[in-house]
Amino acid sequence: MINPGLKKAISDFIDYDPLIFTRSLRTQLSSLVIDPLLANYNNMPEKVPPLIVLDGLDECLDQASQRDILDACLFVVTSSSFPIRILVCSRPESNITSSFGALRMNATVFKVFLGDGYSPDDDIRLYLCDHFQEIRDGHIFKTSIPLGWPSEEQISQLLYKASGQFIYASTVIWYLKSPRHRPHQRLEAVLGLRPPFKDLPFAELDALYTHLLENTDDLTLAIDLLAFIILYPGVFLTEMEQFFQLEAGEVEVVLSDLSSIVRIENSYDELVARLLHKSFEDFIFDTHRSRHFSRDYAETRALHIHRLIDMFSG
Repeated sequence: MINPGLKKAISDFIDYDPLIFTRSLRTQLSSLVIDPLLANYNNMPEKVPPLIVLDGLDECLDQASQRDILDACLFVVTSSSFPIRILVCSRPESNITSSFGALRMNATVFKVFLGDGYSPDDDIRLYLCDHFQEIRDGHIFKTSIPLGWPSEEQISQLLYKASGQFIYASTVIWYLKSPRHRPHQRLEAVLGLRPPFKDLPFAELDALYTHLLENTDDLTLAIDLLAFIILYPGVFLTEMEQFFQLEAGEVEVVLSDLSSIVRIENSYDELVARLLHKSFEDFIFDTHRSRHFSRDYAETRALHIHRLIDMFSG
């Protein structure tokens, strides 16, 4: 849209080959993106390597198509006659992670995990404070908002529940901005200080968690394992396999479909599962939110105690 030369080059090729959109993804990418960029690049006074941003690869639900996209990107990066970079943004789904981990990718891929090492809490705090100020200044019920709202404690609670994920913060802000409700009351509902309103505050987030769970091979065992990880943080995978009477390595296999929720890490030569989203704990133990996926907190603990007694008494 901002480069007439690119527009003309792409349009000319479509006129030349009207069937281009029936050809392979690699051919489409080369003909409609890379070749026009190359032609334009040679005419630029400053040779700035182009950057192609591919956002939300995980939202392409067909795994074969995901592989085709990555193969096409790899072909472009390794075969192009001029410097080009491709930024792929995605949740760390197991099939996508394994594709990037292939040997043929090693020399061309640089991975960035947007976790604690990048101080996301600072960015999320800034995001929340900016939008809270916007609500205080412009909300239709701004005169009813208490002075000093929100408190530092409330902001800290939101940061804790966000676990470094912007989706939680953006969901909260969207919920608070409703023009039909008082923002401070909505925030109390989010933090569990009052019953939720008819419209659930985390519908978008719940839909994401539901989608991830529905795509696991062994759903019941996966939820049991997740509940166990939530209740007993830092437990070793070997201990979980012993508790659930599973074969060695089976916990890691079951949880591989949930790499967006839980991360397997090495701790003192033992594998440990760490929950990435603290908000998932609220989701899985809330029947109204997780519905048939839910687990009762007290009942789950009681079942674990009962199983331990059986293990030691046997």
